[in-house]
Amino acid sequence: MPYLISAVTLAIVLGLLNLLLTVGVIRRLRETATADGAHDRRDILGVGRTPSDFAATDTDGRPLSRGDLTGTVLVGFFSTTCSACVDELPLFVTRAGDHPGGRDQVLAVVDGDPSAVGGMVSQLTGVARVVAEDAPGPVATAFQVEAFPSWCLLDSGTVRESGSGTNQSPTAALV
Repeated sequence: MPYLISAVTLAIVLGLLNLLLTVGVIRRLRETATADGAHDRRDILGVGRTPSDFAATDTDGRPLSRGDLTGTVLVGFFSTTCSACVDELPLFVTRAGDHPGGRDQVLAVVDGDPSAVGGMVSQLTGVARVVAEDAPGPVATAFQVEAFPSWCLLDSGTVRESGSGTNQSPTAALV
């Protein structure tokens, strides 16, 4: 009987020690994740960063590079294979239409099959310079886009705001 009591006591102590260590590890992981910015992870270039150089041609046939993105520029990335992009596109078009500086201060990048890109391009053409490219295209690569839809607001070439997905719409975040 004393062996049984000792074994149960040891099992309880080990269980409590395991629980204590697990809580400590979780707390440490949360601190590390916050310090590394993991909770603030973006699927596009982060705030304070500058996109790398790129060369592209918009749907009007005009060349486009990072140097052309001066002032405050709203940039959106969409894919023809993304259902959230279809849902977000009208919101982005509305926001782009209200953006100071008009069409020249808004860039929309559409990724996808050339035969499917046309519908998105036609919705965006009136409010933005549009680049149609296949992933990984030069513009999406320069902005480190990893998810669609994504957007950012550039201020003198540096990202001032950015987000991705439907819960971080530029319509809500940048108004």
